[in-house]
Amino acid sequence: MKKFSTITLGMVMLLTVSCSNDMIEVTDTATMNNGSNDIVAQMSHFNDSLSMTKPETRGAGRILYWMCVVSSDIIGGYSGGCAGAKVGAIIGHPHVGAAIGAVVVGGYSSYKAHRILSDAYATRGVEKNNISLKPMEVAAAYVPALENEAVIKDNYPTQIKLDNLDKKDIEIGAKHNAILKNLETNNFNKEKILQYLSKEELQILSSKELEDEMENTVEKAIESSLKGEYIKTDGNDTPAKVMNLFFEIFEKYPDNVDDVQFIINKYIEAVKNTEEISEADKEIIYQALSIGASSYEYWSGTSK
Repeated sequence: MKKFSTITLGMVMLLTVSCSNDMIEVTDTATMNNGSNDIVAQMSHFNDSLSMTKPETRGAGRILYWMCVVSSDIIGGYSGGCAGAKVGAIIGHPHVGAAIGAVVVGGYSSYKAHRILSDAYATRGVEKNNISLKPMEVAAAYVPALENEAVIKDNYPTQIKLDNLDKKDIEIGAKHNAILKNLETNNFNKEKILQYLSKEELQILSSKELEDEMENTVEKAIESSLKGEYIKTDGNDTPAKVMNLFFEIFEKYPDNVDDVQFIINKYIEAVKNTEEISEADKEIIYQALSIGASSYEYWSGTSK
């Protein structure tokens, strides 16, 4: 099980709400829909109704630390997926870009957020915390998992059941955890990158666009956590608004694995049922939420 020390003072400032066993009764699908076809309105109402079940602050602790790191992870998966899809579209493979962008940027976000936000690393000085990797370097931590497919299967979530997600989306979270473990143990294989990654993946990973997005996303996420602010993704379109609503409730509400599962699955359900988000954008959101489930199990120590 992962062990954590107390969080930074800035993170303590983040007010959070404790979960209630009554939340399923308060936030069923009929209530969530609220007679509206507007997914942003639906999920805003979902967040409000969930928060009203027990409006009290949770305060500091390991769960708050996990939610900050996992949120950094999710936004890395989402922003990496978006950036990867854009670069991939240029070469005719947006789905390839979305997948490789999500796992690489998500894995790096989790690794770097943990190093910087954890007191265990903070006491060693800023210079050691300020590690900076390129997408291709993170991909070298992906290769060992590709060499042995059993490693990916071993990283499937065991406690969180993801309703309505295809195997390929769940596998994104598993791949992310495999990368994260290899980053933590310095298990890289740079020599075999050309052997195990496709030409298209290599093109996307070596692009300046993905590199810039990875660094900017991670830095903004960590800065928000240190200031005690909710993590937010840039953009004002519907997918970005939905993700920001997710971060708002995800960072302040869950107290345990059941709460995390409930919230993630409600957002999956809402995204799947809306016509306001394109199928391509839905896939990016699914990947990010899959990463969130796997990341939570990893950092909370609930995975086997």
